[in-house]
Amino acid sequence: MGEAEAARAYGRHPELLPGFVRDARGEDGRQVVVLRWEESRELARLSLSRFPAWNSASLDWSAVPPVESVEWDDGAGFASVLRRYGAGADGVVVFWGDLSVPTVVMPVEVAVRRGTELWDVGPEFWTYPLDGDVLVEARWGSPVVVGRIPPAPYPSP
Repeated sequence: MGEAEAARAYGRHPELLPGFVRDARGEDGRQVVVLRWEESRELARLSLSRFPAWNSASLDWSAVPPVESVEWDDGAGFASVLRRYGAGADGVVVFWGDLSVPTVVMPVEVAVRRGTELWDVGPEFWTYPLDGDVLVEARWGSPVVVGRIPPAPYPSP
């Protein structure tokens, strides 16, 4: 998918975001920021885009070995991993495997508390603790994987 096509597809289905994100009056919802395409791409450039892709919705961990791979397949397991790796970060970015669901930023404690609801959006998403050096990949039916962000974007084939 080209850049222009991706920009057109981005964020078309915000209704797929968890209910707490869409509830601007709720305590947690007020703390979530839904990103514009340009903001999402910039944060992806600093994190997600630095990893080689295995296919359009998962990373190639054989090219960049993970720091940890945790056999969890639910939101509570994802939240426990994020709690450890996101500690001290100002916030966490959540990138969805489907571009039609907009990228969001929220405090780490909100993402941890609402881990099950984030997991339920699935089937793939990545979290990047802001200013951190790791990316957490969550995929239904797979372990939650944590990897150090490479210092430069992975070269395209």
